[in-house]
Order: sequence, then C-alpha cells, then structure tokens
Amino acid sequence: MRKIIKTLALLSFAQGTMASEAAEHAINWWGLGSQYKDTPALGWLTLTFLLFIWLLVRTIRKPLSLYLETRSNDIKKAIEEGKQARLLGEKKLKLYEEKLTSLDQEIAKLKHSFMEQARAEKLEKERQAREMSERIFRDTKDTIKANFEKSKNRLAEELIKNALTEAQKSILEQERGPMDEYLKERLVSDLKTAAKDVPL
Repeated sequence: MRKIIKTLALLSFAQGTMASEAAEHAINWWGLGSQYKDTPALGWLTLTFLLFIWLLVRTIRKPLSLYLETRSNDIKKAIEEGKQARLLGEKKLKLYEEKLTSLDQEIAKLKHSFMEQARAEKLEKERQAREMSERIFRDTKDTIKANFEKSKNRLAEELIKNALTEAQKSILEQERGPMDEYLKERLVSDLKTAAKDVPL
C-alpha cells in the first residue's frame, strides 16, 4: 500500500511540474494561494485523499483482517459441516434404499414368522384341549366307576339285608309251629312238676 501511495504521489508531482511549465491555463497540481482559487491544487487533493485512504486502511486493517479470517473460518467450517451432513445424508439414503429393496424380503420373513407362530399356538391349543378332554373323560369315567361301585355295594347290602330279613321271616314261620308245641309241652310239664312239689 505504501508503494502504491508513493508511486501515485511521484506521478502527481511529475505531472504537476510538467503542466505548470507547459502552459498558464494548464491544470493546477501544486499551486496554492489566492491566484489559484478557481483551479484547486489537484496534486495536494490527491495526496490528501491517498493519505486519508492510507490512514483508513491502517485503522481498519486489523479488525477487517480478523473479521475476514473469522468469516473465512466460519465459511470453511460451514462447508465442512455441509460435507459431513451430505455424507451422512448419502449414507442414510443408501441405508433407506437398501431397506426398501429388502422390504419385500422382510415382509415375507415376518409373514412366515407369524404363520409359524400361529401354527405353533394352534397346535399348543389343540394339545391343551386334547389333554383337558382326556382329563375330563378320565375324571368322568372314574366318577362313574366310583358311583357305580357305591351303588353296587349299596344294592348288594340292601339285597343281603332283604334276603336276611326274608330268611328270618321264613325261618320263624317254619319253626313257629313246632316251637309253640314244644313250649306248650314244656310249660305243661313245668306246671305239673311244680304242682307235685307244692304240699297239700
């Protein structure tokens, strides 16, 4: 920047010197005073402007370079994050595409798995129902058998009791006649014996 300012200043000075020598009505580069009030000194104005620019650049160079560096770093970081996001997005897209391609296979596998599970549950329920019916049948059979045995025993007891009663009745009826005769004879005999023993 300094080299540029020096070069411009030297060029302005050289042109001003040449112009003042060439003609009276030439451009005023370096002349000062009341006689130059209609034509301001362009060399000094240029030099002042360049000095202002130099001071301005010197003043804002550090903050501007820091801002530009920070901005550049932010842009680089954003570019890197964008690349990372693009790579991640591509990976996810690839994964989703693979999942979509294998979706039919997954559906077939799930369907087959559900069918197998349903078949296994059906077989298990049939087995449980069969076991339950067999258990109910066994329990019913055992109950019927036990009730039959009870009824048979009760009937046998009743039959025996009735048979005994009938037998007793029959025996009593058959033996009552001879027994009555025997008892009568015995009673008469006892009375006779008792009568003999009694003193008159």
